[in-house]
Amino acid sequence: MNWHLLIFATTPCLCSPEKHENQCQTHQQTSHNGNNYEPKNRKNSTDDAIRIEIEGKSVLLVNTLTGKTRQFVPENGDVLINDQEIDYADIHRELKHSLCADKKISKYHFRLYSDFKDGLCTLCWTIYPDGMYFADESGFGGEDNDKEKVYCIIDTAFDIIIPFRPMKDVKEELRRTAEKRKAQQL
Repeated sequence: MNWHLLIFATTPCLCSPEKHENQCQTHQQTSHNGNNYEPKNRKNSTDDAIRIEIEGKSVLLVNTLTGKTRQFVPENGDVLINDQEIDYADIHRELKHSLCADKKISKYHFRLYSDFKDGLCTLCWTIYPDGMYFADESGFGGEDNDKEKVYCIIDTAFDIIIPFRPMKDVKEELRRTAEKRKAQQL
């Protein structure tokens, strides 16, 4: 099953790929083959032009204005980032389970946490599920723990601005990063 989630500042089309290809009124007369995606009646701002493609474990981001793509996770579940894009010290200090981060694998969940706003967005990588993930139907085998997630902040070129690490207030981190970035551009 191949899902396309289109990320726009306004409400995105969430129809099925089949309906989207053939009937969707919002996207009539547009190309949806991964190239030249040009939604009708939308301004061409970078924040409006980011698309995420998720198929199985595969996670691919596409900037439809620049043509830039970045695959963060291929179907095999490897997380395609370098060591500078992960804050291992914070992960080891704050979380009990760091194996997925250490081995750079997406075993549980890897998705966008926020839409692009001001040229930035947050990715969320679950490196350990909550304890009920391991339980059977009767609850046997469950563990007493919460989900462990790490987040990073990326720009529209898909460069990681803030490396993957635990974040207590993700929205605040994103807001502060956007403010710093605007101040640096002045």
